[in-house]
Amino acid sequence: MPFDTEAITRYAGILGKGFVAEMAPKVAKGALVDLLKKKGIGVREAAKWVEENVCLWDTLEPKHQNALRVLKRQIGSVDWLTADWLIGAIKADLPALASLFLGWRKGKNWLVRQIKVIKERIE
Repeated sequence: MPFDTEAITRYAGILGKGFVAEMAPKVAKGALVDLLKKKGIGVREAAKWVEENVCLWDTLEPKHQNALRVLKRQIGSVDWLTADWLIGAIKADLPALASLFLGWRKGKNWLVRQIKVIKERIE
């Protein structure tokens, strides 16, 4: 996810940790939708990831992995980062992709596991 880590650090210092923590889900939502659109990720690709049990973390570029780590350090908690949050975040812009995870138990379970891995890796 393409976070401007310099801006996050700057705003955290100016406005305080609470503000950044409150804004993080909104910024992450925009970055997530943008990333999925740029990479052309649709139902077919996501279904393939589920079927092949692809590690979502490993599909992120190192700069995006590092940005997530910086974000976590800045805000302290990413409890809001859940499969349901992710589905909600993409629902308006990528409804077919959101429906895949809402309507396919295997897909939703995969997504839950992937969110858990992401949280572990940003610690």
